[in-house]
Amino acid sequence: MKPTILAAAAVVLALSACSKSLEAPSDTGVCYLLATPKNGPPKFNKIAEVADVEHCAAQVDLVRKSFRGLGSLQQEYTGAFQGSFVFVDKDGATTATKYAGVRYPLLTNFHGELVAPGAIVEGKAPPGTNELK
Repeated sequence: MKPTILAAAAVVLALSACSKSLEAPSDTGVCYLLATPKNGPPKFNKIAEVADVEHCAAQVDLVRKSFRGLGSLQQEYTGAFQGSFVFVDKDGATTATKYAGVRYPLLTNFHGELVAPGAIVEGKAPPGTNELK
């Protein structure tokens, strides 16, 4: 490799190490909602004490639906549970260990309810449709 490329890579690594990334709270059993005020640093607000990340995603989804019902235009809501981020939108929930990291599927939306991807959902179909609800 050329020395110029190596020097540029070293500068990029040094600058990225200096920037402070957003860390999810690691409290056991506590679900947080991320608030991003316009004139301040991001803040995590406790919304529930839950047993696992799936229940935290459900709590964040409840907040999303409540705010959407009040007229909010925000599409995605971010939560945190035991050091991981939980991202919830109309399509479902994903999780990541870093805020800007790779997101992994957690739950998917099925007729307004969060379910595990690939889950078999049993129930009655709404009147006039052939789909389960």
